[in-house]
Amino acid sequence: MKIIKLSTGKIVYFLLHLFLISLFVNVGYSQNKTNEIKNLSSDYKITNSNETFIELEFYPEFKTNTDFTNAVSNTSKYGVPDVRFRSFPVYFPGTLSNRVEITDSKFTDIPNVEIGPVPSLKNSKDKDAVVPVYNKDEKIYSDNNFFPRDAASLSDVGTLRNKYFGYLNIYPVLYNP
Repeated sequence: MKIIKLSTGKIVYFLLHLFLISLFVNVGYSQNKTNEIKNLSSDYKITNSNETFIELEFYPEFKTNTDFTNAVSNTSKYGVPDVRFRSFPVYFPGTLSNRVEITDSKFTDIPNVEIGPVPSLKNSKDKDAVVPVYNKDEKIYSDNNFFPRDAASLSDVGTLRNKYFGYLNIYPVLYNP
């Protein structure tokens, strides 16, 4: 039988090296995570706010001519152009006299872009699946005006836990059929 004797100095030396190696591995991993977080950027910035107003800058990151990051589609208005918007939950000072104002904007006119309608859903013949049905609202598609008419709106303003709550909707794409 062989007995191995390790001196206390060697054990401490070994544990110190093991600790330093694990420390460097952990620091390297943490730095990689920090870089990943830095690469993520928000599409808006709140520049000023108080109890009566909020001022923000919104810079949509477009994926295509009509779709952008964090876009929301209004799926309940069947037949209207599927113009996406960015929705921000906001607390309001009251339910009345709330308004939204765009103080500055930059835009690009892109011709010959077709936006399909918001589909309605219909059961398929076998009743196991749902099929989208694309029927255009001819009143809107034949009108020579932008849809929606305003680039920003307020919606669903109501009371939530004794506070006035609603949504600020910003439409970075306006569509003229």
